Amino acid sequence: MSLKSAFCTFALLLALSAPCLAQQEPELPLTWAGKGVSWFMTQYEGVDSIDYQLEINIDTDGWVTGKASVDDGEAKLEKFYYTPMVDGVRSLVVVLKSDGDEPKLFILKLKSVGKNLMGGDVYVKNFEQDGKAETGLSLSDHTAVEFSEDYLPSSLKTVIWNSKLIGFSKIEGDFTK
Repeated sequence: MSLKSAFCTFALLLALSAPCLAQQEPELPLTWAGKGVSWFMTQYEGVDSIDYQLEINIDTDGWVTGKASVDDGEAKLEKFYYTPMVDGVRSLVVVLKSDGDEPKLFILKLKSVGKNLMGGDVYVKNFEQDGKAETGLSLSDHTAVEFSEDYLPSSLKTVIWNSKLIGFSKIEGDFTK
């Protein structure tokens, strides 16, 4: 998988978490779009960066769809987790899946940094179609899942624990609807 493909997946994670940045809970349905940059550790070149575009959509039932796009591809949202907003801050975990010969899961652990800005760590894991972690996440269910800051669902903890930290990302954007 190319660095751009990996970033695309990560970017989608960021886009999905953006609606949670506002000081008030956004009204559903909503669309959020933005532009971002991610920095990745590469084996031979040190730190590299990539620019991307994100779009996320959440319907009135909490069903989340979206994509992250770069010049040579896109990644699709698989799962979206969020905490209740406390003092204008919210934690988010977004799971993206890239397609291709070697599909990957990208996990983004984010914190809101303001109304239109967020940042967080990017993790990657090889996707296993019938893997225990992937099955536990219920990837076919794209409904947003609320969690407590002190308690991550065990399936999500397992995926993060078995993933590799590969970089950091930030994104700026706004609601378009």
